[in-house]
Amino acid sequence: MSQLTKKQLEELKKRLLAEKAKILERYQETIEAQKRMTEEAREPNDLEDLGQIYYTEDLLESLSQRDMEVLKEIEEALKRMENGTYGICEWTGEEISYERLKAIPWTRFSVKGVQEYEEAMGKSTSSNYYEPPIEDITIERDDIGEN
Repeated sequence: MSQLTKKQLEELKKRLLAEKAKILERYQETIEAQKRMTEEAREPNDLEDLGQIYYTEDLLESLSQRDMEVLKEIEEALKRMENGTYGICEWTGEEISYERLKAIPWTRFSVKGVQEYEEAMGKSTSSNYYEPPIEDITIERDDIGEN
C-alpha cells in the first residue's frame, strides 16, 4: 500500500482529472479542425495548400493518438487509486516517489522500475509508457506564404 497522504492523493487525483479534461477538450478541438480541413481539402487553391492540409492532418492524428494513450493511462491510474495500488511501481513493487507522481501522475513505474524494465526488456518504455503530452503546439512554417 502506498504511503501517500490523503491530501497528496486528493491533489494527484485533481491533477489526473484536470489532464483528462484537457485531453478531452483537445480531442474535441481536433475533431473540429479535421472537419474544417476536410472542407478545405475539397477545394485546395494549389499544391502547397494541399501539402499543408495533409501535413496538418497527419500531425493532428498523431497528437490525437498520443492523447488517447495518455487518457488510457489516466483511467488506469484512477482505477489504481480506487483499489489502493496507486503509487506502487508495477515492476519493482516499491513505492513511487511523490515528486515523480506530481510530474507524471499516471506513471506506473518508479525511476528504478523504468530503468530495470528497460534493461530486462532490452528496449525503451517509450512505446508503452507515456510522458506528459506536449502543451500548446503552434505550427509555424516560413516556406509557405500568404500569396
